[in-house]
Amino acid sequence: MNRQVILDALQSSTVKIDFRSLNSGRNYTRIYKGHSAKQSPQSNKVVVWDVENEKWDDIEWDTIISWEKLSESTVS
Repeated sequence: MNRQVILDALQSSTVKIDFRSLNSGRNYTRIYKGHSAKQSPQSNKVVVWDVENEKWDDIEWDTIISWEKLSESTVS
C-alpha cells in the first residue's frame, strides 16, 4: 500500500477506509477527509476527519485493510 497515494487522495477527496480497530479488534468502514497539515508517510498513523461522526481519528497504517477514493472536493 502506497501511503503517499492515500495521503494525496485525502487532501483532495473523501476516502472510504476499511480498517481494524486496535481497541476492539473489529473491522470498520468509514468515510474520511484529510486536513491541510502535511503528514509524513513514515509516521505509523494517519490523522483523518470522520465525516459521518464529525470527529478526528488516527488510524495506524498497518490496520488499513483497503481504501477507495470517493469524490473530488476541496479539503480545508
